[in-house]
Amino acid sequence: MGFYAPAQIVIDAKNHGVTVLPIDINFSMWDNTLEKRFSKYHNLRLGFRQVKDIRESDMQALIAGRHSNYKNIIELCDAGVSVSPWRN
Repeated sequence: MGFYAPAQIVIDAKNHGVTVLPIDINFSMWDNTLEKRFSKYHNLRLGFRQVKDIRESDMQALIAGRHSNYKNIIELCDAGVSVSPWRN
């Protein structure tokens, strides 16, 4: 997110009345996004890139396979997301 650390941007957004939504397996993209809201500002949805040591390729597979809400780990595996912590 540029020059400022993500935590600084989140704090500043909250201080200015912006709702910051957490990372959500069913709604987040790789980057942070704005979601429509019915008030003055949009909501800021945090993206997967905020998670340490997560691979963009895995998250892009998850996003591509997201035709409806994921309900269990089997659906993630079917989408091609690696769930092994010992992968190379």
